[in-house]
Amino acid sequence: MPVSQTQNGTSIGFYAENSHRVIPITDCLINAVWTKDIISAFTKYIEEFSILGYDENTNSGELREITVKEIKGNLLITAVILKDNIRGLDRLVEIIKEYVKYPFSLYVNINKLGTNVIYGETFKLIYGKPDYTSEMFGIKYKIGVQSFMQVNDSVCAKLYSTVRTLINSDENTVVFDAYSGAGLMTAILAKNAKKAIGVEIIPEAVACANDLAKMNNLDSKIENHLGKCEDILPTLIEKEKQNNSNVSVVLDPPRKGCDIKVINAILKSDIDKIVYVSCKPSTLARDVGLLVGSLKQDGNAIVKAENYTPKYEITYARPFDMFAHTKHVETLVCLSKKTEKHINIDIEFGEGEGQVSLKKLQEELNGQKPKKKTTYKDIQAYVEEKYGFKVHTAYIAEVKRDLGLPMYDAPNAVEELKRPRSHPTAEMIEAIKDALKHFEII
Repeated sequence: MPVSQTQNGTSIGFYAENSHRVIPITDCLINAVWTKDIISAFTKYIEEFSILGYDENTNSGELREITVKEIKGNLLITAVILKDNIRGLDRLVEIIKEYVKYPFSLYVNINKLGTNVIYGETFKLIYGKPDYTSEMFGIKYKIGVQSFMQVNDSVCAKLYSTVRTLINSDENTVVFDAYSGAGLMTAILAKNAKKAIGVEIIPEAVACANDLAKMNNLDSKIENHLGKCEDILPTLIEKEKQNNSNVSVVLDPPRKGCDIKVINAILKSDIDKIVYVSCKPSTLARDVGLLVGSLKQDGNAIVKAENYTPKYEITYARPFDMFAHTKHVETLVCLSKKTEKHINIDIEFGEGEGQVSLKKLQEELNGQKPKKKTTYKDIQAYVEEKYGFKVHTAYIAEVKRDLGLPMYDAPNAVEELKRPRSHPTAEMIEAIKDALKHFEII
């Protein structure tokens, strides 16, 4: 939560959409239950010590952000401050104890930069444990103050389980976990693979990932590398391809998506399978477009590629409601290397025993021709002829919608659904369903 200096004093809240204007709040009903207590505690601290919120126009103030991570009922609280020290930290610990009924740790982070980046480089532990331990799929892991973690435990477990199923690794598979964070996904993938290789830019997260590998006796099957994915991933992938390993990649980048160097390294190395986890659909669409070849880089711009031959194809796509009750969504896409499939058949034509009848072959081919598309007019005609009454296209669209069928091939009917109108009778609904069965739509 940002802390801002406003005309009404220091405010804790959230940003108004598409702005850095802080809307003061006392609770957040879609966040964890301890949110109200954290806000109340910091509000009391701010009032007692006359703490100034952040003014981004002058890059001044004392307290600029409050962040909290929950790990199995333990809270990692960080106060982001502008100077090396801030008044009343011992008292802040006591105030938090008054309001918050969870075990907690309190850090301060010093961020003097006038940028949108939340954390500066320096963290100081004021109170509590430096990190906390959790478990998923039998993997124990630590979360530190800088470690990335998903905000929704239950949906995260479903997401990671699906990633593991899609990768479907074996003893000859090397899996790269790009943007690997604290190494949980790396360890989950390592269990069934020859080796899992994590790449992460934050030193504290890599240290957590190495500890995690040892904690789970997986250090012989895990490599964790510190650095930018775009700088070190290409070399690592090339090395594993030369070892004749089957190589798969899991991409879980920040909102800005993958660097073009990462995309190019994957395209160049001929990787077998890519699983992409994204929290921003627009950058996901861009990167997937580059991977399948429908987009290309032209100088500094990404442009549409004409007459391309796909190198990868999308074999799976699914949204996960990681950020419930908001417009945001986590999306999982699996891409596999495109392969051309052919069936070679040797046939001796003729009419004798053991030979293929040309007449029978032609009949079978005719039977495989695409069927004529059924229109709304076809359905209307069938109902009128069999039942003796007419049905409006909007009635057909309504029945199709209720059955979960696509209905956008009749735009007028879809528009009609939006207007005040009557609805089909039970008799009409049964007649329309009968027609849909007749035309093998259901």
